[in-house]
Amino acid sequence: MEEFDLDILNTNVFSDLMWSMKSYNPKRYKYSVQRSPAEIKQHVLESRRVTHIIDETAKEQGKTIGEIKDQAKAILDEMGHNYNMKTLRFMAFIMKKILSTLLRKVLVNKKGIERLREASVHNPVVLIPCHRSYLDFLLVSFICFYADLPIPFVAAAQDFMNMRVVRRLFRRSGAFFMRRSFVNDKLYWVIFAEYIQNQLQKGDKPLEFFIEGTRSRTGKFLHPKLGLLSMVVDLYANAGVPNVLLCPISISYDKVVEESLFAYELLGIPKPKESLRALIKSRSVLSEDYGNIYINFGELVPLSSCIEGKLDRMATAAIPRHLLLYLTEEEKEVVRQTGYGIIAKLQSTMVVTSSVTVSSIMLQHQQGLLFDELVAKFEWLQQLFKMFSIPIAPSDYPTTIEVIKDSINFQKSSLEVDSYGVVRIKEPQRSDSEEHGSAIAHASRKQHHVISSVKDVLDEAAIHLQLAYKRNTLLPYFFGIGMVSMAINKQRGSLKQLGILTEDFNFLSALLIQEVSGLAESLPKVFQQTLNTLQENNILVYSNNNCLVVHQDSCLEFAAGLWVPLLTAYWVVAEYLIKNADSEEKSIGDVQRGAQHLAAEYVLSGTINQYEVLSLELLKNAIGAFKDIKVITVMKRPNTKVITIPDRNGLRMIHNRIGEFLHLPQDTKYISPPMSKL
Repeated sequence: MEEFDLDILNTNVFSDLMWSMKSYNPKRYKYSVQRSPAEIKQHVLESRRVTHIIDETAKEQGKTIGEIKDQAKAILDEMGHNYNMKTLRFMAFIMKKILSTLLRKVLVNKKGIERLREASVHNPVVLIPCHRSYLDFLLVSFICFYADLPIPFVAAAQDFMNMRVVRRLFRRSGAFFMRRSFVNDKLYWVIFAEYIQNQLQKGDKPLEFFIEGTRSRTGKFLHPKLGLLSMVVDLYANAGVPNVLLCPISISYDKVVEESLFAYELLGIPKPKESLRALIKSRSVLSEDYGNIYINFGELVPLSSCIEGKLDRMATAAIPRHLLLYLTEEEKEVVRQTGYGIIAKLQSTMVVTSSVTVSSIMLQHQQGLLFDELVAKFEWLQQLFKMFSIPIAPSDYPTTIEVIKDSINFQKSSLEVDSYGVVRIKEPQRSDSEEHGSAIAHASRKQHHVISSVKDVLDEAAIHLQLAYKRNTLLPYFFGIGMVSMAINKQRGSLKQLGILTEDFNFLSALLIQEVSGLAESLPKVFQQTLNTLQENNILVYSNNNCLVVHQDSCLEFAAGLWVPLLTAYWVVAEYLIKNADSEEKSIGDVQRGAQHLAAEYVLSGTINQYEVLSLELLKNAIGAFKDIKVITVMKRPNTKVITIPDRNGLRMIHNRIGEFLHLPQDTKYISPPMSKL
C-alpha cells in the first residue's frame, strides 16, 4: 500500500485565511465545457431525454406541457448545485479551522493524487469514497482544493435541507441534493440521471458520491447502493463518453466524531434531527481529540474494464437514450458486479490504526489486562498484520508503550487504566452525562424509545459498541481465517478433519457474508486461499488421512474472537424466532426489538457477555442471513415487511448448529447464569 506522505493540514502558510485565497488553477478534462449552474440546468431541461419524459408525463397525467415543465424546473432547482468559487474559498477556510481543531493530521497518499491529476485530463472521473462521518461530505473537496484538482459536484441526501445556512453553503460548494427514494417517479429519475450524465459528458467537474448511500453506524461496509453508479454505467454503455475512471477513496479515522451517537442509534435511540441549532449545540465535540485521518486515493478503475465482454455498446448505443428509461438485466448485472468490486477495493485499503488494535484486544479481554500484557499482545498483532499484508497506519510515536498510552487517552470515554496498572473497558459514569449536547445526554432524553430491558445496560452497551465500531475494521481481513478458526474450534480432537472443516466453513461463510459485503463476489475462492495462507505461515499443516493439525493456535484464537460476538447475535435471533414460532407473522421491526429484548435478558443474567448482541443493525443482518439461506420468508405488507417461518425444523437445525460453534446448549432454559447483572 502506498505511503501516507502528505499532511494536508500542513499548508506552510502562516494564515489560514491567506491559504484559502491561494491560486487555484486545476488541469481539467480536455473536452470540458465550463458552464454556470444555471446553464447546466437549462441544458438538462432542453435535452431530448427530458423533453420526451415531459411530453409523456403530460399525457399520462392529463396536464399541459407547460405545467410539467414547471415541475421539472422546480425539481432542478431543488436538486442542483450553485457552485461558487468565493463560497468554496470560505468553506476551505472553515474546514481548515475545523479539521485543525479536531484532528492532529489528515494524511493522504501523494502518489494517488498525482495519478488522479494525470488521468483526469483524459477522461471524466467519478470519485467514490467510503462514508463514515459527516466530515466526509467536504473532505474530498477540501483535498482537491489543497492539491489543485478539479472540485467535484457531490451527491448529498436531503438530511441538510432543514438547515438553511448549511444547505446554502453546501450547495455553493458543489453539493447537489437527491431524494432518498425516487425509483417510481419517472420524471424525477430522468431529470436526475440527465443532470449527472450531462455534467460528466461535458466534463464540467468530477462526480463524487458515496456508494454505501449513508454513513456506516458500525464501521463495517454497507452493501452498495447502485442507483448513481447505474447512471454512470448507462452513460458509458450508450457511448456518451469514451470512458469513465472510477476512483475508490478509503477514509480511515482514528476516532469518528459521531461514534458515540452511532452506538446509541444501534441500541434504539433515534438520531438527533439535523438542524442548525443541533449543530451549534454539538460544538462540544471541538474539545475532543480525534487523532488522525488516513485517506487513500486508490488505483483508478476504467469503466471499460468492468464492462468489457459483458455488454455490447454498439447495440446499446443504437437505441435512442430517451427510449431507454431503465437498464436492461445485463446492464444491471454489470452495475452490481462493479458496485461490489468497488466495495472490495475500499475494504482492502482501510488501514488498521492503533485504536483498532487496542479495541480488538480489549473486547476479547473484558476482565481487563495488565498494561504490559496489552503491550505484548499489541506487538504480536502488529507482526501478525504484517504477515497477512494488512495495511497498518503509520505511528507518530517511536515506542509501542507511547502508542498504546496515546490510544487509550483518546479513547478515554471507553477505556481506562486503574491504580493497579490494569487496562479495562470503562464502566458507564453518569456524573457528567448531562453535558449539553453530548450523546449520553441525548440518550437520556430519548430513553423512552428503548425497551425496558435494554435501558438497564444502555450506557454499558454503548461503550462496547464504540469499541466494536473500531474493531470491525478487521473483519474483512480476518473473514476467511475467522470462519476457519470457528470451524476448527468446533472439532474437539487435535486432528481436524478437512471434510467437516469444509462443510462448516461453507455454512459459516454463507451465514456471515452479510457482515463483509465486499467479499460477496469472491466467496467461492476464500476457503482455499485461507488454507493456503495458514499453511504458508505454518499455522496449519496437513497430516495423514486428509486431516489438519494446528501449529499456532494464538492466531486462530484471535480470529475466532473477532467473529464470536456476531455469530452469537445470529444465535439470539434464531432463539427468538423459535420461541415465537407459533405466531403466524411478525414485522421485521418487531422481530428486531423482540430479539434485542431476549439478548438483553441473556446479558443481564450473564448467559452472554457480548454487549454487541444488542445492536439492532446486527440483529437485522441476522434476519437477512436467515432469509438468504431460506429458513425464514420475508413478505411485503402495506407499510411494512413481515416474517414467516415455513420450515420450523430447518430453523431449529440452524439454531442448534450455530450453538455448536459457540459451545452453547440447544435449550437455553438449562443454562445456569454464572454472573448475574440483575
